[in-house]
Amino acid sequence: MLGKAVWQRSDLVVMHMRVCHKGHTWDTTVKRCPICSKLWRDSEHRKEYKRLWRLNNPDKIKAYLDKQAKNPSRNRASTRKHRYGITDDEYKERIAQQDNKCAICELRTPISVDHCHVTNRIRGILCRQCNTGIGQLNDSPDLLRKAIKYLET
Repeated sequence: MLGKAVWQRSDLVVMHMRVCHKGHTWDTTVKRCPICSKLWRDSEHRKEYKRLWRLNNPDKIKAYLDKQAKNPSRNRASTRKHRYGITDDEYKERIAQQDNKCAICELRTPISVDHCHVTNRIRGILCRQCNTGIGQLNDSPDLLRKAIKYLET
């Protein structure tokens, strides 16, 4: 199938190349279909390839879904760690600091990690409704002030 990786230098830019068993090379940054070598730029072609893969591999999909279903809290914890850099213990500690309430409405149980999209700094743990509301206003304090002013009139 795939052979060794080769490093080539082209105009002071190092490109990662692959070599097949026949000696052909290609740039791995260009994604191609493994069957017909068509470029992945055609999103319809990629969708069709994925659809066919799912049809031909129902056992792999079932195994994956079964694994996900066995421990959903572990999956959420690993997603939080990957996206926000917060462990499950830190997440639970923050919720406890907020008395198991949303940091904004203080009514519902918080589940969403609210963070700054520029710095990725975690601001707090919110309920889904409050987190969605802030997100719909683009995390903009000015828009929130305008919304407050609008609601008070």
